[in-house]
Amino acid sequence: MKIIHKFKNKKIENESDDPGFIITNRNGSYFSAALNNSRYDGFFIFENEEMYKILDEIIVNRPINALINKFSSIALERENLLQDIHMFKNFNSLVCLFDKFTVIELLLDVKKSYDNRNFGRYYKVYEEDNKIIVHFDKKTSGLENEPEGRDEYSMYIVINIATYSTPGQWIKRAYSYDKSRNSLPYERHIYHGLKTITKKLIISASLNKNKAIKENDFILKNLDGLTKKHEKYISNLLNKFNHKNKEIDFSLKCSTNALDQLTADQGILAGLPWFFQYWARDELFSLKACSLFNKSLAIQVLNKHTETLVRKGNIYSNKYSNLTAKDATPLLALRADEIKNGNYKIILYLNNPVKYSIPIENNALETWMDTASGNDNRSGVRIEIQAMYLRVFSILYGLTKDKRYKDLEKNLTAYIRKNLFRGKKLKDGLNDETTRPNIFLAYYFYPDLLSKKEWITTFNSSLPNIWNNWGGFSSIEKSSPLFQPNYTGE
Repeated sequence: MKIIHKFKNKKIENESDDPGFIITNRNGSYFSAALNNSRYDGFFIFENEEMYKILDEIIVNRPINALINKFSSIALERENLLQDIHMFKNFNSLVCLFDKFTVIELLLDVKKSYDNRNFGRYYKVYEEDNKIIVHFDKKTSGLENEPEGRDEYSMYIVINIATYSTPGQWIKRAYSYDKSRNSLPYERHIYHGLKTITKKLIISASLNKNKAIKENDFILKNLDGLTKKHEKYISNLLNKFNHKNKEIDFSLKCSTNALDQLTADQGILAGLPWFFQYWARDELFSLKACSLFNKSLAIQVLNKHTETLVRKGNIYSNKYSNLTAKDATPLLALRADEIKNGNYKIILYLNNPVKYSIPIENNALETWMDTASGNDNRSGVRIEIQAMYLRVFSILYGLTKDKRYKDLEKNLTAYIRKNLFRGKKLKDGLNDETTRPNIFLAYYFYPDLLSKKEWITTFNSSLPNIWNNWGGFSSIEKSSPLFQPNYTGE
């Protein structure tokens, strides 16, 4: 299939045998589709910090010849038909426009994203005030070892069409991408809910019926204005980054748009479709790039994590986790220093040279590698944590001119070179020779730790042990008994 990225009068194109796309409302909700499909594809809404699937697929029985990323929307060039897909900022609605009247079918699968229970799903489809209303109820089922018939939640789907038929059948769907990953379940029964003909499809969803109806009405009445407003937003966003090389230029625009699509009112989501939570490390790593096009959100995220640190004495992996993130505190300090207009309260919090001792130690599961296997929990002295605190000491010295920070920086550097550096290898931990990609984090945070020649030697000796032929690093050397060649990440 032809894939085209198009912005104003520029475009770049290529062929793909595994096409797919995702578009979001920049507040957690999204619509995605792929040739190699997944149960995580479809239309999802993010409401009350919970992800709900609404729709599995919009069936249009015309083959797709080209997928066009217009950044403000996704266009599908079908056989004798053009389909344009929109999501507008902060609206839990999906808009599909066709250049001629088209027969479409909607496959419904209302559920919480991770909930794959089969029983206790009830759909009611009816017409109200020239709109289709789908009322979904989720109840518990005795067939799944739960109390029978207890109400869990209701979802309302509102569609701007009054003429329709209801096949009303449960059909079995197979998800090829999930099967290839051995991610269960890769088959599921979903509801063949609607069949209609239209040129303009607006699907709104909410746990609140009136909210969904009002939003659907608003979009229907203001579609042209919303479209122009969103096109202007995208134009302003992408015009911030330009390059004379067309491939680099579109890479910049695609990566900017991708990160912006992960932004939400309260921060930056870890990743869609799977990780729709706010994770401290993921937010903080993304923050420098985010600050280049949305500085107010970057400062908001800095403030959020600083307040957590000051109030609780730690930053946690996410708000629902009991795992503390030892690396999040120095990362927060680095981002505050880089963004400049960020919250320097973190610097004041860290400004106490007598509380630091060399080396910096962390407890079990406090690093980004927070999966344990036996005694392998990465407690103790870890290379990336040392490098991060070297950067903190450098920042604190630059701000305070307190010589004690310069001494801490010098002494920790000497400790690392004596205890963790072996001429051709930078150890992952004090008593751990295992090769892991944390050496690259060490370089990122404190490149002055080694000379350029020493870094090159270190990388060259480590890369063969962790490089995967499909492209990317394993989190542990491939010769380790802990290495898993196949893993879904679930």
